Amino acid sequence: MKRYLGKYMTMAIVPTTAPALVNSAMERSSKKPGLFLTLVAALVLSFSGFGSAHAETATIDWTNVHQIIDGFGASDTFAGPLTSANQAFFFGTGSGQLGLSILRTGVPDNSEVAGSCTTVSVGCAGPYVSDMKAAIANGAIIYSSPWTPPPAYKTNGLGTCTSSAGLITSDYAAYATWLANYVKSLQTEEGITLYALSVQNEPNICLSYDSAVWTAAEIDTFVATNLGPTFAGDGLSTLIYVPEGSGYNEMSLGSTCATDSSCNKYIGGVVWHDYDANLAGSNTIAADIYPADWPEGKKYWQTEASCGSGFGPNFCQSGFNTDITDALDWAAVIDQRIAVDDANAWLYWWLVGLDSTDDQALVNSSGTIAKRAYMLGQYSKFVRPGYSRIDATHLPATGVSASAYQNTATGSLVIIATNYSGSDVSQDFAVTNAPAFSSVTPYTTSASLSLAKQANVAVSSNSFTYKLPADSITTLTSSASTGATPTPTATATPTPTATSTAATPTPTATASATPTATPTPVGMVSIKPTSVNFGTKTAVGKTSKPKTVIVKNDGNKNGGLAVTIEMESASPSVFAVKSQCKKTLSPGKSCKVSVTFKPVDDTTAETGKLMIFDNASGSPQSVPLSGTGKAAKKK
Repeated sequence: MKRYLGKYMTMAIVPTTAPALVNSAMERSSKKPGLFLTLVAALVLSFSGFGSAHAETATIDWTNVHQIIDGFGASDTFAGPLTSANQAFFFGTGSGQLGLSILRTGVPDNSEVAGSCTTVSVGCAGPYVSDMKAAIANGAIIYSSPWTPPPAYKTNGLGTCTSSAGLITSDYAAYATWLANYVKSLQTEEGITLYALSVQNEPNICLSYDSAVWTAAEIDTFVATNLGPTFAGDGLSTLIYVPEGSGYNEMSLGSTCATDSSCNKYIGGVVWHDYDANLAGSNTIAADIYPADWPEGKKYWQTEASCGSGFGPNFCQSGFNTDITDALDWAAVIDQRIAVDDANAWLYWWLVGLDSTDDQALVNSSGTIAKRAYMLGQYSKFVRPGYSRIDATHLPATGVSASAYQNTATGSLVIIATNYSGSDVSQDFAVTNAPAFSSVTPYTTSASLSLAKQANVAVSSNSFTYKLPADSITTLTSSASTGATPTPTATATPTPTATSTAATPTPTATASATPTATPTPVGMVSIKPTSVNFGTKTAVGKTSKPKTVIVKNDGNKNGGLAVTIEMESASPSVFAVKSQCKKTLSPGKSCKVSVTFKPVDDTTAETGKLMIFDNASGSPQSVPLSGTGKAAKKK
C-alpha cells in the first residue's frame, strides 16, 4: 500500500526520461486510527545484589527444525530508486549496515509506476532496477507487487480507483501477458531473477492513487485461467502470491483460490499486511496463523506494515519516532509472526519516506534513522535466506522472548533475545543436540546502541549466560566450523512448495566454535542428471513416463551434516514432481525424485525447472526440464 501526502512519480530507466513531482494532497481514510499506546515495561523479579532479574534457562534444540526463513526487508515503491549510500546502508552486511534480504518493488503500470509491459523491453523492467541490483549483490531477493493494472485494462480507464474499479474481464489474458513480460524483461534485459510476484497490492481497497479492487472469485479466475498457465507456458520460475490484503482479516480474499485446485496449484505463497496487528501489554501480539483453508506447503509472508496518520497497529504513536519503545513494539510483532506464527518472511513498508510526519518508513526524508530500522537489522543481517528456525524456549522470563536459527551447511547458530522490561535480565542459554560452540558474539540495539557489536561471551558445554540490557534486542551469533551434526527432525509447519533461483548468502558476522571432527565433505548435495529432456514423443494433454532425478547428500556417514530438502516444479501444470525424499537426508544417503511431462503445446519446446531448496552449499539447486509435445491423435 502506498501512503503519502505528496504524490511522487518515479523515473523509468530509459535515456530520455526525467523524474516528475506532482504535489497533490491525499488522505488515507480506510484504516482505523491507532490508539497511540506506549510500551509498558514488564515486571521482573529483582535479582538480589546484582540489580538485574535472573530468568529460567532458554533451551535451544538444534535438531528440532521449524520453517525455512526467506528473509526480512521493506519497499522502495514510489520512493526509489535509492541513493547508492542508502542502498549500501539497507542491504550491505558490513558494520553499521542493516543487511536487509528482501526488496519489495512496484510493478510498472503505465501510471504512477513508470513503464509499459505490452512487450519485453528495458522500460518494462521498471524504475527500480538499480535498487534491485544493489540488493541482489548483497544476497537479497526481489519481490514485486502491482498497485494497479494499467489504466487501459481498468473498468474506469484510470490508474487510480473509483467506484471499486478493477480489471476488465476481457483483458485478463492481456494483463497476464503484461505481468509475464515484466518478469521476462527483468531477466533478459537486466539479468534480474524476480523471486515472487503478487497478483495485487491490497485488493480490498479503492483509493485516490494507484489501486484496484478484486474479489476472491476474480483472483481465483485470473490465476487459474490466465496468470498461472501463462507463467507455466513461459517456463517462469517466479512464484505467484495472493491475496496481500491490508490486514490479516482480509485473508478471505484468497479463500476461493485456496479451495480450488486449478488455482492453488499455481500459488507459491500466501501473503498479508500487518496493519491490524494488536499489542497487549509489553510484548503480547494477537496471532496471525497460517490460514486453515489453504493447502499446506505454501510460503507464508507478511509483506507490509507501518504506522501512519489514522492507520496502523494499536501501538502507533504520532509523528516520526526514533525511540526504542517504537522499535520494541515492532520487535514484538516480528517475534510473534516468525517464532510463533511460522511466517517465512516479514517486511516493513518504506525504506525511505517522502516526509517526516509519520512512521511509514525506516528512514525519513531528512535522513533520520528510526530505531526500528536497526531492530529489523537484528534479524535480517544474521538470519539469512535459507536459514531454518529451530526450537527455543520462547518466553524464558517475564518480558523476555527468544528465538533461534541455524544453517547446518555452515554450522551457524543465531539466537535473538528481546528484553522488553525496564531492568537488565541475566539470561541463561543452553544449546542441545548440537555441535560444540566455544563462544558467541552479541550485537545489541537499545536506547543507546544501534546494532552494536559487543564483547564475545565464552560458551562452556554449549551453555552460557548473557545479561540482556533493559529495553533491548540482542542477536547472539556463533558458528561450528566442523563436527558431527545431529540429524534435524522437522516439525509440522507450512512448507514452501516452490522457490526462486536466488542464491543463499553466507552470514557476515559469526564467532568461532571448538572443532571436534572434520567431515569430508560437509553439507554438500549432488544431483544426477543435471538436466532432463522428455523429447518429442508425448502427445499434448497426455502424461509421459516418469524420469528419475537422484539427489544425494555427499557428506560422509561419520562426520557429514544432514540436510533438509524441499522441492517443487517451477511449472507445475506441465512438469509434475513426485518426491521420495524425506524432509531430512542423512550423510551418504540418496533419494529419488520422479518427474513427468504433460505438454500443452505441439509447436514449441516447453521448459521448466525442478527446484531443490536445501540448507547445503549452493542452494537452491535447479534441474532444467524440457520437452516438446506432439499433436494429439484425432478421434
